[in-house]
Amino acid sequence: VAFVIFAIRSARSERLKPGKVADLSHLPPQFVIVDVETTGLSPDHHQIIEIGAIKANRDSSEHITFQTLVKCKGKVPKKITDMTGITSEMLERDGRELRYDAVPRFRRGLAPDCL
Repeated sequence: VAFVIFAIRSARSERLKPGKVADLSHLPPQFVIVDVETTGLSPDHHQIIEIGAIKANRDSSEHITFQTLVKCKGKVPKKITDMTGITSEMLERDGRELRYDAVPRFRRGLAPDCL
């Protein structure tokens, strides 16, 4: 399993024509795509509020998914709620503690071979 952070080939260099399938042979057989929602862009001042991921199989349409809300200190800014749909109430009700619950669940479920 590998983590794919950026596409290796530029979208400009390989424009797909309708009906064509992208060549994925440059990707590893399994890889994890991670999406993290935060309360802002500064790692010093903002917090993670959601972790989502897909453990993808290059040669199959069967994938494993992971999603969890993460508790945060303070309120989710309105701008972030407008963009993500995540509210402070959702985090209070369904959020998990990042270090001792959300990250260990992510590691066990999707990335045991990577982290």
